[in-house]
Parts: sequence; structure tokens; C-alpha cells
Amino acid sequence: MAAIFWSLSRERLFAFCPRAMYLRYIAPAEVPEGELTPLEEERRFCRRIRPSGNYARSVVLSALRDIFYCGNGTSFAALVLRRLARDRHAAERGENLTDSEFPVWSDPENLEAAVQDLLKQPFLPELLETLKRVRPIDRIRLPEVLQAVLADVILYAGPILAWREGARCCILTFESHESVDTILSFYMLNVLKIPPVRVYFLRYDGRREEAMRIAFSLELDHLVYSAGRMYSGVYPCCQDRSRCRKCAFRNCCED
Repeated sequence: MAAIFWSLSRERLFAFCPRAMYLRYIAPAEVPEGELTPLEEERRFCRRIRPSGNYARSVVLSALRDIFYCGNGTSFAALVLRRLARDRHAAERGENLTDSEFPVWSDPENLEAAVQDLLKQPFLPELLETLKRVRPIDRIRLPEVLQAVLADVILYAGPILAWREGARCCILTFESHESVDTILSFYMLNVLKIPPVRVYFLRYDGRREEAMRIAFSLELDHLVYSAGRMYSGVYPCCQDRSRCRKCAFRNCCED
């Protein structure tokens, strides 16, 4: 049986267009290496393009983790802008960016604007001060892409940072999403033995939210159900054809 995955990006793309989700995440595994047609070559290129907002978050994530876990004394903004300049120079030389999946920077101004928006977040100074006060012994090193397995479904989520506060655990994330919060809580329970009731979330914009806002078991069931829908084998194009203009696969979709 082929592996089944759930991630927020998959779920959002499936809601946008099931065919687009199939072309990005499932079709690559179905094409043997060395048997790529020109159409599949075009699709392979399109799979490597990511929204500017995703890239901006990856830059900010890298800088926050560097400061929090490695004690880098460089200012946060300087780390972010250094990474931005490094990737831009690599793109100008025609190199693939190793830390992201952008093949080229087709719109560098938009990418830089997305990064600057995150640097201008009003809560950011307070967040950086909060992170400085966390003792090294209380810092929980999590993988950049966290993986958990539930009922043969591989679940992905991307936390930023985590640390202990007494008997409780705080997880910093970019946004509030019940499914992602559930995966993070599930991981903390199974790996670190911290129950969901002792987990709270701090968002990049300063909001603080307590553990689970709905039944933990119900949300886990939803994740398994959602993954099953996405890997059902049925991937029609969405009915709203105006979305095709925004789709990365608009020039290489058989429909």
C-alpha cells in the first residue's frame, strides 16, 4: 500500500483544486526516473515553485531557530536579511536554492516584501525578548518538519520553537490551525510524554491559545479522514475554472 500523508499545504491545495494536489504531491511517485515526457518535465519544474509567503516564513524560521537553539549573537533582522541576500545571489547565478525549493526568483520584489512584512510584525520585539528569557535547559529542540504516524497516515507539521514552562510546554507557530495544533500535541504526547492539556500555543502575531479547543480524539479522526479523501484516487479539476489562472500547473494540466 502506498504511503498516505497529511500536511496543511496538501489540504489547502486539495481544497483549491484536487488535480493540482495530485500533480504536486502524488504524480511524482508514479513516474519512473528516466521516463519523463516533456509534459512531466514541465510539471516537475512547477512542483518546485513555492508561494512567496512560504519562502518568507522559511527565512524567518531559520533565523529564529539559529538564535534560540544556537545562541547566535547576530541580530534577528541581520540574520534574516543575510539569508535573503545569500539566496538572491544564488538565484542570480542560476543555482538551485538548497534550503528552499525555488528554482528561480521570478518576482524578487514580492519575496522581499513578504519577508519585510514578517520583520515589521508589532509583536516581534516582545517575542524576541521572551525567547531570550527561556533558559537553555528548558528549550525543546524539535525538527523543522515534524512527523508523526497515526493509523498508517504520516502527519506533517512545522513548529517554529518549543520550550518548557514548569510542567507546561509552549509551542511557537506562525498561525492558528486546529489540525496542525493537534499534530503538534500528538507528537508532544507520544515523544515527550507531555499531555495535550499541558500544551499551549504562542502565535507569531502574539496571540496565546490554550491547548485543544475541540476534542483531541475528534481532530485526530478528522486528520485520518482528510488524508483518506486526498489519496482516494479521484482528482478532478475544481469547478471554478477561474482558479486555473492562479494555478502553477495551468500550462501542464491535461484538463
